[in-house]
Amino acid sequence: MSEYIVFYDLDHTLIAASSGQLIVKDLYLRNMLSLLALGKGMVLSALYRMGFISTESLIQRWVTKLAGMQCSFLERYSETFFDQTVKKYIYPQALESLYIHKAQGAYLVLLSASLDFICKPVMKYLHFDAMLCTQLEVNNDHYTGSIKGSYCYGKEKLNRALQLCLNHTFNIHDAYYYADSFADIPVLEAVGHPHCVNPDQKLLRIAQLQGWAIHSW
Repeated sequence: MSEYIVFYDLDHTLIAASSGQLIVKDLYLRNMLSLLALGKGMVLSALYRMGFISTESLIQRWVTKLAGMQCSFLERYSETFFDQTVKKYIYPQALESLYIHKAQGAYLVLLSASLDFICKPVMKYLHFDAMLCTQLEVNNDHYTGSIKGSYCYGKEKLNRALQLCLNHTFNIHDAYYYADSFADIPVLEAVGHPHCVNPDQKLLRIAQLQGWAIHSW
């Protein structure tokens, strides 16, 4: 039985990049995404950064492009994408942190808003015990172009973390969470051991006020 539970965010916490931006660039370089689609994506990303559209809306627009794609094809691609691109962005400090917690008997959980096909190779490579992320809806081994359930972001991350703790009889107040974004506040406030990794400015200010651990990886 694991001694305690540790949650890790993915983007800018385990890896020194945005997995979404990496995959869009990779798809374009492999001629799997047209220049027009790339341009539209850049416009959407700019609108998101300016606050005109939500993160969930941005993700949903990208997900619609997967409608009709065979799951096995995307899973094979995601393995290649991880091996050739994502792997080299993993922080050495993240590996050290994972090793220390694992050696101490922790139950390791990848908790990310990223899509499941992006997270699966990460979970496998880093030997996580569980994964909580945004899932894609599937019908007859093909993606429908929609998200299954709720987008794993903000308070939804907390809902899933609490449910997992309940299922495995862990106490959330004994848990650790490593994350970088202001959007991760709900989980950071709930756990007993909040760790802010390369925090954005909003999270940095709160972490300093709350006396939370701050890391520069």
